[in-house]
Amino acid sequence: MLAVVIVASLTGFVPAAANAAGPPAPFTALVVDGNVNYPSRPTLSFDTVNSSIETTYYPAADGLMMSVESGSRRWSATVRPPVGTTWTTKTYSVKRAFITPADAWFDVTGDSQGCNEQNGTMTVHEVVRDAESQLVGFAASFDVSCESFPHVVVGEIRWNSSVGYIAPEVSGGFYFATQSIGIDTPPKTVTFTNRGSLPLVFGASTMTGTGTEAFRITTNTCSRRSLAYAESCEVTVIAHPTSMIDQTATLTMADNTVDGDKQLSLMVQGANTRSFTASPTSLDFGTVVAFEESPEQTITVTGTDVLPVTLTTVTLGSTKPYSITANTCANVTLAKFQTCTIRVRVRATTSGVQDGYLRIEASNAPQRYVQLTAVAVATNPLTFSPPSLAFGFVTVGSQPAKVITMKAAGPTPVVVGTVALAGAAPSAFTVSADTCSGQTLAVGASCTVTVIAHPPVGDHNAELRFPNNSIANPRVAVLTAQGIPTTEGTYKQVSPQRILDTRTGSGAPKKPIGAGATLGLQVTGRGGVPASGVSAVVLNVTVAAPTAAGYLTVFPSGQSRPTASSINFARNWTGANLVTVGVGPDGKVNIFNSTGATHVIADVLGYYLANGSTLTSGGEYHPMLPARIFDSRSAWQAKLAAGETFGLALNFGGDNWRVRSWAVNITAVAPGKSGYLTAWNGLGSPPPTSSVNFGAGKVVPNMAIVPTADCTFSPACAGMPMIGIYNGSPAGVHVIVDIVGYYDDGTAYDGLRFRPRAPARIVDTRTGIGTTKLGKGQTKQVTAPGQVAADDAVALVTNLTAVAPTRDTYLTVWPSGVERPTVSNINPSTGQTVANSAYVLLNNANAFSVYNADGTTNALVDVVGEFVVWSPPPSPAAAGLQRGPRFHQPVLLGVLNSRG
Repeated sequence: MLAVVIVASLTGFVPAAANAAGPPAPFTALVVDGNVNYPSRPTLSFDTVNSSIETTYYPAADGLMMSVESGSRRWSATVRPPVGTTWTTKTYSVKRAFITPADAWFDVTGDSQGCNEQNGTMTVHEVVRDAESQLVGFAASFDVSCESFPHVVVGEIRWNSSVGYIAPEVSGGFYFATQSIGIDTPPKTVTFTNRGSLPLVFGASTMTGTGTEAFRITTNTCSRRSLAYAESCEVTVIAHPTSMIDQTATLTMADNTVDGDKQLSLMVQGANTRSFTASPTSLDFGTVVAFEESPEQTITVTGTDVLPVTLTTVTLGSTKPYSITANTCANVTLAKFQTCTIRVRVRATTSGVQDGYLRIEASNAPQRYVQLTAVAVATNPLTFSPPSLAFGFVTVGSQPAKVITMKAAGPTPVVVGTVALAGAAPSAFTVSADTCSGQTLAVGASCTVTVIAHPPVGDHNAELRFPNNSIANPRVAVLTAQGIPTTEGTYKQVSPQRILDTRTGSGAPKKPIGAGATLGLQVTGRGGVPASGVSAVVLNVTVAAPTAAGYLTVFPSGQSRPTASSINFARNWTGANLVTVGVGPDGKVNIFNSTGATHVIADVLGYYLANGSTLTSGGEYHPMLPARIFDSRSAWQAKLAAGETFGLALNFGGDNWRVRSWAVNITAVAPGKSGYLTAWNGLGSPPPTSSVNFGAGKVVPNMAIVPTADCTFSPACAGMPMIGIYNGSPAGVHVIVDIVGYYDDGTAYDGLRFRPRAPARIVDTRTGIGTTKLGKGQTKQVTAPGQVAADDAVALVTNLTAVAPTRDTYLTVWPSGVERPTVSNINPSTGQTVANSAYVLLNNANAFSVYNADGTTNALVDVVGEFVVWSPPPSPAAAGLQRGPRFHQPVLLGVLNSRG
């Protein structure tokens, strides 16, 4: 048979660009639209834009074979009219096997897929012949079955045809595999792209099948839409299994293709996500003395999966003499990582091996067994005093010691081997002294072992094993301790409350503080601060109507006044600064005024807990590289209006629920009139306190620790921590917010704790302390001395002061060795002396950098405390903690403000 080969091809595969023009007429294309039961279920479109196409014409049979190649895909379609006929425009019955004289022959295969029996129809839309009646153009649509499945594959064939065609291309699928029952899966998206010359038009979408309740469409940009060539739309589905069986459904997208729709299979299998563990899985009581009660041993049961498990009964499955002495696991529900405990002891009535087991049952999870073993002896040649070491509650960081005495009771001497720790948690204990190992004890002689407990938080038990040559080998003493967290250095926020206002006589006499005078301010037992257990407080200190330029120094009572300043002011200036200050033994802080007379206002924002405090733990601090998170000049191109409030929310991802307050620098820029800003958690009305005080036209920053609340101003920010900022001035003001860190709820990993110090000046460029005067655009590095930065210090809490700059400027501080952040810590005007609190991160060498933007200026840095690595014993290395820079940038997945 003579064959005519006609090739339409490109060199290699060239993907069509989005919104690109389609292939020009005449069209040569093969479209294979696999439906829900087709083995590969693709929708493939091959044309002269994206594929190499070779078409072979067999004149004798009027047959066509089209071979296409696109990337790794290889497909072919072969058609031939009924024997003895030629193609005309009509609908044919087509078959691949068992062909009758009335049937056309049809076969489409590719990528090693296909089937032996293909039956269906093919509608020929166009037949073009040359002057010799040879076929030179052809267009058809097909709809065929595969074996017993109808409408398995539909599609289009075009060869040098003027007839347009529809070609949906589908990527992605809805196979969700196995997922926990009752839990949403991650979303899956299917993308539809039109690769045909005619528009692809979608109608409504429907979901059918026995498992439709397990799926929901979250996004559908396809229904009721028309797509031009290369345009796409998406359907996104989330599965939510409700059963352990496979749950399936079919998503049908009505369209204008040959088959009239596109069907997609959805499948998910639910998994039982309720389980628990018992630890240890076996209890070995070692050698015990008959008719004596052994020390208790503890089994901890932990919920280990997504959904809660309900425990029902705890029973002993043996006649051996074990007993349950305490049980918090009966009829209890455990969420993931929640625990309960069972305590067991043995009292043997015969000598020999005492085997048994404990069975823990649940109503919605498989049961667990714990093997119990002991060896009983009739008499004990070795006795303990006390019989076990119970340390009770041990504060993390402390190291209580207990001594156990072992005595040889006879009838023969006992040789003792090396005493060792074993059991469930030997690392929670340390043997600090041992007079037993390697000794031979005569009858009546004794030896001692001293054990130190240093458990992490939680219940911990271990065994102290005394190997020996007696029948009681090894002799075992049980060690128990429950670690409880220390609260030292953690932060507890309070709702901002005013504890001092000399204008009204609140907290002190109703008069200004005079020149050289010191005011003692009681801070404990007031404003939400406890009466004891407090190491330092955080205050927002404001000066009002000073009669002369000067400064205040805030320092702990009972100490000499340091060479340091907390806030600097000009005559008649009103302004504030955040002050962190240690609390004296009497619960007071001192406020010293240098010159003139000035009123002073103090609002308490929170406090840090002291060593040995019995108060519940607060949060730890997580420093960040400073980052600008809001600037009304760029976000709104407008000011915050007089009396207006706005909310600001940050998305920290999985840490959202842990965040309790932000450490931020809030800057007021170009206010129309004098006034103040108040920052709080954004709920309800703002409190009667101020965070930033400013004069008209000034640029005024102030550091603030602002409590957060769950965001409420938009559904888009649900679950994010937010703050609110209120403009208390009679005119508009621009607002800038830079974040430097956040405080957690005590559950986040790797936080820092605060250690207060007597204020100490480490930089005074006027006298050359720390560094020298800063020029325009100049950066100076400062190394913090050891007396203010211990080996475990990560950041310093400082008061940064700019002194008489020659130009309006700003200063920035950050850890040396990293790129300077695009934030400011203080914004002084020409000739102004002004201070602002700054949390200063250190690098490995205890160094930080200071940058001056314009002019020249002197600078002061006064240290009031440090944030330190909290390293519980036995050592920082054992706890996985290291000295060095520990700042990080949380994943800020978004910043939202209530104005938009």
